[in-house]
Amino acid sequence: MKLFSRKLRYAAIRIPLIYCVFAVLWIMASDQILALLLPEAASITHFQTLKGLLFILLTAALLYHLIHRQQLLASRYNSLTVHANDSILLFDHQGKLVDANDRALRMYGYTRDQMQHIHARQLLPDAASDWRSSFLAEAQHNGIIFESEHKHADGSTFSVEVSACLLKIGGSDYIQAIVRDITERLRVVEKLRESEQLLAHMSAIAHIGGWEFDVETGIGSWTREVAHIHGVEFKDNISAEFGLGFYEAECRVKIEAAIQQAIEHGKPYDLELELVTARGIRKWVRTVCTPHIIDGRVLKLQGSFQDISDRKVAEDKMRLATLVFENSSEAIMVVDAESQILSVNPAFTEMTGYTAQEVVGKTPKILASGKQDRKFYEEMWHLLDSNGKWQGEVWNRRKNGESYAEWLTIDTIYNEHGEVIRRVALFSDITKNKQNQEVIWRQANFDQLTGLPNRRMLHDRLNQEILKADRNHQMLAVLFLDLDRFKEVNDTYGHLMGDQLLQESAHRLLHSVRECDTVARLGGDEFVVILSGLQDKDVVQDIAQSILKKFDTPFQLDNDLTHVSVSIGITIYPEDGNAGEVLFKNADQAMYVAKNNGRNRYSYFTASMQAHAQNRMRLSNDLHLALPGQQFELYYQPIVELATGQVHKAEALLRWQHPTRGMIPPDNFIPLAEETGLIVDIGNWVFYEAARQVKRLQSLHHASFQISINKSPVQFHNETHGHEAWISFLLMNDLPRQSIVVEITEGLLMHTDESISAQLLGFRDAGVQVALDDFGTGYSSLSYLKKFDIDYLKIDRIFVRNLSRNSSDMALCEAIVMMAHKLDIKVIAEGIETEEQRELLQQIGCDFGQGYLFSPPLPAPAFEAYLRP
Repeated sequence: MKLFSRKLRYAAIRIPLIYCVFAVLWIMASDQILALLLPEAASITHFQTLKGLLFILLTAALLYHLIHRQQLLASRYNSLTVHANDSILLFDHQGKLVDANDRALRMYGYTRDQMQHIHARQLLPDAASDWRSSFLAEAQHNGIIFESEHKHADGSTFSVEVSACLLKIGGSDYIQAIVRDITERLRVVEKLRESEQLLAHMSAIAHIGGWEFDVETGIGSWTREVAHIHGVEFKDNISAEFGLGFYEAECRVKIEAAIQQAIEHGKPYDLELELVTARGIRKWVRTVCTPHIIDGRVLKLQGSFQDISDRKVAEDKMRLATLVFENSSEAIMVVDAESQILSVNPAFTEMTGYTAQEVVGKTPKILASGKQDRKFYEEMWHLLDSNGKWQGEVWNRRKNGESYAEWLTIDTIYNEHGEVIRRVALFSDITKNKQNQEVIWRQANFDQLTGLPNRRMLHDRLNQEILKADRNHQMLAVLFLDLDRFKEVNDTYGHLMGDQLLQESAHRLLHSVRECDTVARLGGDEFVVILSGLQDKDVVQDIAQSILKKFDTPFQLDNDLTHVSVSIGITIYPEDGNAGEVLFKNADQAMYVAKNNGRNRYSYFTASMQAHAQNRMRLSNDLHLALPGQQFELYYQPIVELATGQVHKAEALLRWQHPTRGMIPPDNFIPLAEETGLIVDIGNWVFYEAARQVKRLQSLHHASFQISINKSPVQFHNETHGHEAWISFLLMNDLPRQSIVVEITEGLLMHTDESISAQLLGFRDAGVQVALDDFGTGYSSLSYLKKFDIDYLKIDRIFVRNLSRNSSDMALCEAIVMMAHKLDIKVIAEGIETEEQRELLQQIGCDFGQGYLFSPPLPAPAFEAYLRP
């Protein structure tokens, strides 16, 4: 280094100076000493020579020693500086660079000549202008090592570690700085820090950490992630008991046994266990242990610890999904983005006949039946591509060639980029369902006996024909037909022959109309014909006459011929009405006119019929005033016990005394009351009036006297809690709840909903008896008779009217009585008018009778008089 060369030059000057001083002192001193000791001159000269030689020898030896020492020092110092891995800089007290080794030149990027003009601040970044604070201040603290930023010759900065100290050289102060480039070291440290952060982050993501256990001390440690998994704060020095305390029952036994085997036999383990965290959360974990063995002894246990709860949940879901896939009753097919079949489940094989090996790698076209056209599939794929879903009915073909209907649902699975990766198809065989639906549809829309459209289908057809007639500016006609004397045929020949007559009637009607017309059966012996696309009315008349002519031919019923004619009511659209219901009513009214005019004819709907309808409207308006005007009155008809002739029962019958029209029959106003809803208030009035009357009759005549009242289906539908008020009224008036018998119709039982059932069961549970009126005229289910605990059956008067000893009515009445008694139900026969009827009914065990033979309906005073002995 430059400073060291200068030092050597100073040493070369010092050595001669020392030598001269030493020589002068030696000669002067030696001469004085010799003069004192040896006065002889010769002797002095002789010794003078010897002295000079000795002096030369001594001085040569001294010079050699000094120079050799200096050379050794220089060699060592030069070796240290030249071969040092760090930069060595020497600054004077003003910051001027005095000397630097080669390493410093290379590190800073200066030549030696350039370094001679360098100041300390030129090596520092621009922001660090106070060079003393960067070198001298630290040097005054006995060589503190610090990190800083220095600058290359090109101006770029780099990180350094500086060790600075103060030096005294030749009486001057210097600062020596040993500088090390730590850029790479910091980069490595940063990488290490990033790696540690990444490891910690990945550990948190993977829920995995590490642990270590010292076998000798019984103390262990774990990483932060392991502590997090256990739900505790991170800390060192974890005891074995603390760590094992998170396991319960079987899991604790397993981990303790595994640890013991690892300590005693050096056996590693890999376990999946369930633990309970400090927060009470159950988690599944995987713990892996590797024993650390030295000289045959296990000193430490080390391993990893991972929260696998999510994996366990995923495995359970996968296991469940597999179970669902394998055991689903629906066929499942999974295809890739190219529609190649990837997998199918057993239900697929069962449904289609194809095994997985036969279809995997193929496309679903293998199932195509050809029943769907190209447009169908184009629309399907359009929906799949637009929203990823499709659902609908498809016809496919099994392996054996059999076609079947399936209900197909397709869902699409996308990757994170929104690209299709899978499509899942679920389908079920709906062939039987469709067949059943077809049967149900036909049952719902077609008459089972004749195969003709029923009432429901008829309404739909009529509405469609009305729309078509409007669109085409045409007319249509509705013909309402009723077979004349059908009941007589049914009663005479039986229901089987009656059904045969209806079937033949339907056949004749179909052959009397055009192909575009509709023939429907409403029920019983009623038919409706819709004549569509009419340009004039003459066609209607021609077809009506054709129908009458067809019915002129007698019907062959078994071995007998019978004549049955038909009455026809005709209405025209749009002249007579523009709605289907109006047309039906019009045609119905016209049919009754034809029947009243002698039957076997047709009648058009006329203005007089409209007048009749208007009359009904006026009657309906008057009906609103009847109850507040106290125009109603109850009449009572006795119900006689046939075996004894005693009268402990009566039926309350409503009468309307109109202020101008006089007495109006119930058949004229009861339907109106039901249509308008007035029947609810009227029915309640009937109940309260009958309850007051029965209390009077119980006190005057018999303590167990009963009065029957009729309750309309409309009352059941419109007043769901009305029965509760009735029962409460009986209790408040100290009347036994058997005092009133509620009469209902068969039709109500056939259309019971939850509210009606609740009301009937409410009457039953309260002890109020229920009678089934007009039994045999409708359709009754025996299960309803038992479910609602019916107390009385009332045989309709149509079975009593023509009752004779060997008649079918006699057999029917006897069957009804026997059935009712088997069910513990009493029987009341209505319409008894002759002694013969009474005797026959009494013979077959009928319990009670009612009719004009005993008494007509009477006002309350007259009825009380009737009961007096």
